[in-house]
Amino acid sequence: CFPVTIKPVICSVGMDFWEANRMATAFTPHTCSTKGTQHCHSPLTCGDGSNRYKGWCDKDGADYNPYRLGQQMLYGPSNQHSINTLKPFQVITQFTTKNNQLESIQRFYRQSGKVVYGGELTDQWIQNRKSLWKENNHFATLGGMKGMQSSFSRKHVLAISLWDDVSVNM
Repeated sequence: CFPVTIKPVICSVGMDFWEANRMATAFTPHTCSTKGTQHCHSPLTCGDGSNRYKGWCDKDGADYNPYRLGQQMLYGPSNQHSINTLKPFQVITQFTTKNNQLESIQRFYRQSGKVVYGGELTDQWIQNRKSLWKENNHFATLGGMKGMQSSFSRKHVLAISLWDDVSVNM
């Protein structure tokens, strides 16, 4: 759920195309068990508190964060990084389908004429990582890539936001 500041809370599928600062970056799909936007009226349907993995939507998402994955030199503020965040660059997100089904979400960066691979999310990759790190795979429970595909077949609204969350160093 992506809460709105007014009540009731609105829950819907979300795709964080670029969560980033100059030190780290991630892309994160969040799927839901519902179709379209829904009003959740309780801690259970909203997934609040101890109900986090009982709610309609995946609050954690299925993130791909290169730094978290051990790729510390991919993205950062120096010429030693593959992508130097002190210089202009482009962020490219590619959705790959097979038999009309979303199969993967890939990330690429382009800087100074060079294209740099930035990672790929698939249902299997997400399952492997969630298992390795002992995280709940609520993304899969709520439909995974198939759930994202279903949502993408409907209209979406592009929302751009700048935010700061000091509690998690973002």
